[in-house]
Amino acid sequence: MITLKICATIHKHKLNEFHQAMESITIQMSDRGGNAIYRLLNNERSICIIEDWDSISLVDSYLKSDVFKYILGALTVLGDITEAKIITTSNVDNIEERLLDS
Repeated sequence: MITLKICATIHKHKLNEFHQAMESITIQMSDRGGNAIYRLLNNERSICIIEDWDSISLVDSYLKSDVFKYILGALTVLGDITEAKIITTSNVDNIEERLLDS
């Protein structure tokens, strides 16, 4: 199991837009073989998106997909990304490094 973890702080006036975007994304994720959830953290503006994948090849394909680009774009427009990691049973990688390698 490979886990992607993306945390962000959403701009206060953009919370409704963020929740609408996430509803659309979670449906698309299940169609690609992933399982996505998002949770509000300490306050209503801090969120963490957790995505579980069966293989690193599915993750690599997903990182190149329009869906992932949409997520990053939405988070950039609607808030500020505070953490982005790929977590495996043996390693934790920064998503930025993986994107640069492809």
